[in-house]
Amino acid sequence: MWSGDMCAQVQQLKQHEANLETNISKFFNADQMEKLKQLPDQKDRNIVWSSEMVQRCLGIRSVVGRNGYEYLRQMNYPLPSYCILCRHLQNSTFTPDIQHDVLQWLLVKMSNAKETEKLCATGG
Repeated sequence: MWSGDMCAQVQQLKQHEANLETNISKFFNADQMEKLKQLPDQKDRNIVWSSEMVQRCLGIRSVVGRNGYEYLRQMNYPLPSYCILCRHLQNSTFTPDIQHDVLQWLLVKMSNAKETEKLCATGG
């Protein structure tokens, strides 16, 4: 039988856990939250990364480079593996139309570029 103090402690811990999850969810996506719930030695195989998250990570990867991206993963940031990013690009279909996703990646990539680099990239 549990005493009144133990029940109060359990309720307090449950409330604390709910508060943590609420606050963390303001910063991380649902798939990142699933990654955070995994044990440290588990692989990403059971996580289904959303297309939105993969696109955000492609943007991060294009800004910080492969080594920077892997460094973030080694520091346990909840990010999909580099292989998942590559697979997403390989499976992307490019129709003869304006590629808004690609334009968004280029916008992120070129936002920190020097003016001469921007001219070289546009052919201007």
